[in-house]
Amino acid sequence: MSDPYLHQVEQELLEWEARGPSLLTRLSGFLAGPLEHATSMLVPDHLKAAIARSLEQAITSLQEGGPPLVDHALTHARIHERAELVGSDFLARDELARETWAVHVGLASASGFLSGLGGWAGLLLDLPALTLIVLRVCHAIGSCYGYSPENSLEQVYVRHVLCLGTEGDYEARLGFLFELKQLEGGLLTEVIGGAAGGAVAAGVERMTARVASEQVGRNLIRGRALQLVPWVSGAVSATLNAVFVHEVASAAFAGYRRRRLQVLKRAQLVAGVTAGGSEDLS
Repeated sequence: MSDPYLHQVEQELLEWEARGPSLLTRLSGFLAGPLEHATSMLVPDHLKAAIARSLEQAITSLQEGGPPLVDHALTHARIHERAELVGSDFLARDELARETWAVHVGLASASGFLSGLGGWAGLLLDLPALTLIVLRVCHAIGSCYGYSPENSLEQVYVRHVLCLGTEGDYEARLGFLFELKQLEGGLLTEVIGGAAGGAVAAGVERMTARVASEQVGRNLIRGRALQLVPWVSGAVSATLNAVFVHEVASAAFAGYRRRRLQVLKRAQLVAGVTAGGSEDLS
């Protein structure tokens, strides 16, 4: 790889894949753990199901029914401008993606603080805003690496990122990472295509929409019993929202970085083979 920064990226990706849940996730789990039983008692099953259905509908409608969540032309222009300053296209993409990540964590925290003051009613009001924030951070980070998550296969990918990012169990996390890499391989080599590929993609999309909504709903409900305590509810909700978006953004950052790196490696391999073939002919 001609860009020395790419070796650093490769190492960072290996370290990210090997790590367990982050400190923020463990902190969130520690905070939520003692209240798990209380929360399950306070939130009836029919409300949990309603939250999951609402999230599934929101994820589907925001991905499929609305306008693009990101201005890709503006993102491309900003990357080109920054790449000239830092001397590395990949570094420019990383810097913009990290800035995007930080902005959305801040938005989620602010939204959580305000909604937390309203107890359970605030949580229900926060769901649409948090869903929009978490999907937008995935789309925005993807755009930094040249991907436009508006087509159906990219929407499937985003939903897998949601599942990976919200999973706190190490073993389950490895399972989601394995599935995500399989999907990345299919997207890279265009294995999923044509009529048969479309049928496979549709099945995956339905599954991941349901799994993602259940996963998001379960993590949103955990520890929310503290929202019933007025003097701490805003801070708790802000923290939980920030942790949630941070982890999803981390998964998106790693995933889209890995995909961009794979594309560059494939291009260099093809270029090397082509150059070798030309030499043989001469």
